[in-house]
Amino acid sequence: MLLKRHFANGADKAATHVEVKHSGLSPEQNFSDRLVDQAVKEGWMVVGDKTVTIKTDADPLNFALVRKPGYFCKSTGESIPVSEANWLRFRLANDQRASAEAKAWLAGKGLPANDYDITAAYHCVLDAKQHAKYRAVSPGGGIPAVAAHTLEA
Repeated sequence: MLLKRHFANGADKAATHVEVKHSGLSPEQNFSDRLVDQAVKEGWMVVGDKTVTIKTDADPLNFALVRKPGYFCKSTGESIPVSEANWLRFRLANDQRASAEAKAWLAGKGLPANDYDITAAYHCVLDAKQHAKYRAVSPGGGIPAVAAHTLEA
């Protein structure tokens, strides 16, 4: 996905919205938690329980939210609850207290202590119609990829 941030006139350095250059080759996107934190703060992204929306210069991009950052059980796919404080300690300083919580949760379920995975990304899937419109295509001749709808006659 290639986005271009647009800024309001004046001293405010926060982006007001983004322009979609293309949505990449796949509708699946992984947005880092740091990018999402910044985008939400600037107001051009909204994260719901099951959706992520990016405000653009045209229609907003709508994503299904498949997985939020956190700890997950590899064998079952379940989210492993860890405290917000320990998650922040892990994010900021690679502190292992959240891992200890995850291992305790796994032990309580009778699962191996190494049956967890950690992600610091929001795994999302772009709406199929929007991806068809904005998917990356190359017109050839060394020209960089552009959104499919820009090549329509």
